[in-house]
Amino acid sequence: MSLPQELFDMIIDESFGLPNESERTGALTSLSLVSRTFRERAHNHLFASITFGRGEDPTTAAERFLSLLEDDPNTETTGVASRITWFQCWIPRHNADPLTGILKKLFIGEGKLCSLSLLFTHSPRIRWSSLSENLAEGVFQVCHRPRLASLSLYNLWDIPRNFLRNTFITRLFLHNVSVLNNQLPESLFAGISGQGQSETVNLQMLHIACIFNKPVLPLLTTSKEIDPTVNLSELREFRFISHSSKFSSKTILEKILMGSKAHLEILKISFEQAPNRELVLALQGHNNLHTFGLTSLSPSATSLSDMATLLGQAEYLPSLQVIKLRFPILPSVLLPDDDGTFLALDSLGSQALDYLFAQKKFCNIRTLTLEVYNYYAFPPDSHLRTLEEYEALIRSRFPHIATLENLTFSVHVTIH
Repeated sequence: MSLPQELFDMIIDESFGLPNESERTGALTSLSLVSRTFRERAHNHLFASITFGRGEDPTTAAERFLSLLEDDPNTETTGVASRITWFQCWIPRHNADPLTGILKKLFIGEGKLCSLSLLFTHSPRIRWSSLSENLAEGVFQVCHRPRLASLSLYNLWDIPRNFLRNTFITRLFLHNVSVLNNQLPESLFAGISGQGQSETVNLQMLHIACIFNKPVLPLLTTSKEIDPTVNLSELREFRFISHSSKFSSKTILEKILMGSKAHLEILKISFEQAPNRELVLALQGHNNLHTFGLTSLSPSATSLSDMATLLGQAEYLPSLQVIKLRFPILPSVLLPDDDGTFLALDSLGSQALDYLFAQKKFCNIRTLTLEVYNYYAFPPDSHLRTLEEYEALIRSRFPHIATLENLTFSVHVTIH
């Protein structure tokens, strides 16, 4: 007598819900050997997410997995490869052919939307022109599959500016990448014609992390102009991390903010070095923006007074309700005596931030969160207060904010 489908699903779901990853994988693997029905359901979980890290011999692991895919005659339709919806891999500097073979079998046909993360070595820098012809072709093919909705690229330099043309990507993560003003040949795009894609990149989420002040915006357009206008009218979320202080009035950040007024809802910005004083957050007209986050990545980057200045530049934003400010603190802020802690907080600009929320344009804010973390590790014998005591002390330096009736004000301290 066959078991009802609901029972199969319940058993698989219970196994997938095990908190320990090793136990979860073992249980699903064992179930996949019981029957074809169990195998079909277990494989959906076992192969949904695949990661190739920088282990001792990633090439051997990739060769074994590629062999598994090649031995499965239905891998691209109903087999193993068809079940992969999230794939992440480090691209080795040498012998990337096994991973290239895997990439060429991913996300083919119809099915769930997928995510791809490609990580190249940070040092020495990897440039697009240095990729083997086989690897460049494999990366191009997988990035233009209709099922690929999310793409992350790490440490790849001099990408041809029309690389994203005719993709279906709506979520893009660029980490330490740069773009050249050259273009891929039309012969590559001829092989993917007829898939129903648009020439324009229409992103809903964009994350950019810049270590150097290198151009990346040309990657978001197919225009042949030297300084093209990027279509960001559908952008809902934008996160920007900068490790450079070289900003001008035409920065990446400002250009994207100017082009995303229509639908931008979430904006999160992080600085490792203090930004140029000329930097202006062009938030005028962002009537749908409801969440704003600002992070300082080092004690010298952005003080509370700097954060208050950046926030104060914005006009009234009718939908803005959530603000989260995250900043590091030096050991001096965590001194055992109250006076030392108060003096350190005041020097960071706590008063400027407190006064800022007396302005009417911030009357709609419903949640303000300060996330404070120590930048340097403390010696084991350090005499520190409890986190709750530090949080109470920090809250006390914002008397106006703490008394606002319609505002939830919270402070979170993390000590590593």
